[in-house]
Amino acid sequence: MEEEQAEQAQPEAQPTKGLRLEMRIDPQQNLHLEKLSNYAALEGIIPSDHRGNKAAWINYCLMLGEELLKQHAYQKRGF
Repeated sequence: MEEEQAEQAQPEAQPTKGLRLEMRIDPQQNLHLEKLSNYAALEGIIPSDHRGNKAAWINYCLMLGEELLKQHAYQKRGF
């Protein structure tokens, strides 16, 4: 009986919609990142967003980095 009450008292975990990631960079690096991301959007590499293109550019770079690591792992294994 006590177990049932304890289970009912705990709210069910809900999946998170997203995760916020913060980067600390100096103003010069921020300007460089902004120029890179805007150019990538202008060239159609990433989707353009009127609120800013930095998040899309960082996600794109992370995806490329992951692919590079996968290729490295395959080569290391002899594939």
